[in-house]
Amino acid sequence: MFFKIGTRPIINSKRTKNIGFLEVAIAAIIWGSNGVIVNLLPLSSYTIAYFRVFLTTIGISFGILITKRTDLFRLDYPLKKTIILGALLCFSWSLLFEAFKLLPIAEVVLLNYMAPVFITILASLFLKERVK
Repeated sequence: MFFKIGTRPIINSKRTKNIGFLEVAIAAIIWGSNGVIVNLLPLSSYTIAYFRVFLTTIGISFGILITKRTDLFRLDYPLKKTIILGALLCFSWSLLFEAFKLLPIAEVVLLNYMAPVFITILASLFLKERVK
């Protein structure tokens, strides 16, 4: 199978597929090690969340500048709304990291991944949405 990016065709070979599997596995290991890393760091959960968001912002901005995709800096939302959503995300990370410090990692991960179930229940109760 061929995919065309720009003017150069890329062949989807077994090697490319294996590299993709390896990249997903590495991402899963990094993502799954969050709780362990948070417990090993002698910092408050708010400090960890701040540096996570700050360093990610720098990394993504650097990547955007290197690839010359500066159009990605354009906001689709008003600046005020974007800042509020960013602050809520940072607060959410802080609470998750605090939970990692206070509870066993397995319980925190289970509760974190139950969020869609909790949202579905709350939406049906408070917003009167039908659950299908």
